[in-house]
Amino acid sequence: MTIQPPSRAILITQSQLRRFAGSEIVTLELVEHFASTGSPVVVVTHAFESPMREEILNAGDVEVILMSDPNLSDRLGQYDFELVWIHHCVIPKIVAAGDIDAPIVFNHMSGVHPIEHPMLPSIERQLATLSLFNSEETMEAQSARGALASLSHERIRVFPNPAPDAFTAMPALNARARPRLAIVSNHIPDELLEAVALLEGRIDLDLFGESTAKATTQLSRITPSLLGEYDAVVTIGKTVQYALVGGRPVYCYDRFGGPGWLNPSNLEKSAHHNFSGRGFGQKTAETIADELENGLVDAKTHLDEIADRIGDCYLLSSQIPRVIESCRTSQRNTWALSREDQTALELLQDLTATWVSAVEGSAKRERGRRKGLDRIAVLEQQRAHLKAKSTAFEKQRDRARQHARELRESLDSSLAVVERERDDALFAASNSRDAADRATAAAEAVAARLDRTEREFDAFRSRRIIRLAERIARPYGAALNMVLRHRSRGTSTR
Repeated sequence: MTIQPPSRAILITQSQLRRFAGSEIVTLELVEHFASTGSPVVVVTHAFESPMREEILNAGDVEVILMSDPNLSDRLGQYDFELVWIHHCVIPKIVAAGDIDAPIVFNHMSGVHPIEHPMLPSIERQLATLSLFNSEETMEAQSARGALASLSHERIRVFPNPAPDAFTAMPALNARARPRLAIVSNHIPDELLEAVALLEGRIDLDLFGESTAKATTQLSRITPSLLGEYDAVVTIGKTVQYALVGGRPVYCYDRFGGPGWLNPSNLEKSAHHNFSGRGFGQKTAETIADELENGLVDAKTHLDEIADRIGDCYLLSSQIPRVIESCRTSQRNTWALSREDQTALELLQDLTATWVSAVEGSAKRERGRRKGLDRIAVLEQQRAHLKAKSTAFEKQRDRARQHARELRESLDSSLAVVERERDDALFAASNSRDAADRATAAAEAVAARLDRTEREFDAFRSRRIIRLAERIARPYGAALNMVLRHRSRGTSTR
């Protein structure tokens, strides 16, 4: 059985590893790439914090050592390095002393930021197997400042911010009734924010990056799965390569301006400027909104031609082997730094450490500021909620007061009606008593009259009866008297 020798290690240096931004993302992707090939990776840096910490440590066989570690040289001396990759002139002493037998690559990623320049050109000239720059514009800008005068031009290459191969696996574009776009920026300009407001309700726009006082965005690493959810990307810099490799239209615009939708006619110029947006000027919010809304369909038609143009230029898996091959074919340097160079290098490391510490302090203050802003935002939401509740309560109170007034008025009206009805009833009752009294008196008078009439009738009837009896009895009385007289005379005769 053949025993494979252990893979030789890769050493990468970086001033700091904290944020999902710029050179830190480049370092992370280099770590992930080399670790995926089975190589142990050692990272030397001045600061190592979240959220980058978790991403680096999850990349595979990776060790991170701080420049301030007093055992740094001993720990690095335990590895057999195949390649040394330098960012920001962070050079461990063991590397500067020539005690690591491996090609050394210096990678410069900006023509603007001072730390991305060859800050010690004479040392880089002695140590560098290759000096890489992320675009022609970066080389031109640094050359214009005289920063490249001491470098060996045959050792200079462009390393064009290539993207991990995972971005080639992004899903195909799907038709949507309303387009969905991602805006990726750590420094979104005012005119772009205004365009977002103008497009509300017409295009779905999500913001990613570091929040600012002007905009709250989602702080997230840009991954193939994230970009795959969108129809197009509004961005500059490295995210442009992500989108191009993934087959997504790119609206190239940010704080430096930009060409807008990338197409075959502006691709070369945009790439020359590292897709930074420089070289094209600013746009108004209205223009940006119009182009975003009405230019997407046309931008999609150029994707195949753009893909043919770029080929594998922006794939990390293609660019890294080219760098390694260039290192193999380049003559290896031998050097012995002068005392002045060694002192300058030591001072530069101290200066970088101080700068990183200051950045860390500033970052902490910024986090505190953002935390304060977040707290203020929460308090504002609570205040708005309480104000809404207060307003609702006041409305309820007003409605209750109105209801109470209406109820009181209704009660007053009802009471007035009751009082009127009571008065009418009392008046009617009083009238009824008087009428009853009068009726009683009348009845009593009638009764009295009836009594008198009855008595009079009885008296009249009695008199009539007596008179009738007398009339009836009168003839009989005369006959009776005659009889009586007759009897009287007969008695006498005897």
